[in-house]
Amino acid sequence: MNFADYVNFMIVKAVIKKYNWPYDSFISKEESRIIFITIQHAKLSVQKQYVSLISDAARIGKIKFTHLGLLQDRIAIQEGKPQIYGTQIGQDSETKEYFVLPVINMNLIDERRKLMGFTPMADYLKFWNIKL
Repeated sequence: MNFADYVNFMIVKAVIKKYNWPYDSFISKEESRIIFITIQHAKLSVQKQYVSLISDAARIGKIKFTHLGLLQDRIAIQEGKPQIYGTQIGQDSETKEYFVLPVINMNLIDERRKLMGFTPMADYLKFWNIKL
């Protein structure tokens, strides 16, 4: 975690505690998105510590379910496991081409993505200019 991410996380941690986010909070959806982004960019131990809180925030409408899916995929990849929703992209260091990092059962990816509110995988691949 770089210094800026660390400082941002310490602020977010204080906000979560002080305002009981996401449960008893007046914090807006946009501010909640910033909380998510800060946790998503934190180190793995922090991501794992807060994933259930992010899940709760999605369930009560403070953030989108896609945010939860992004975090779950990021945690899985960092743990050396395949991702669920196919949100994590790598880049070949030589060719600079993008590729999808390992995914659990690619045949069912669109069903899983739809449940979380993601666009179909074909659209996501097109955005990244990835051909399977």
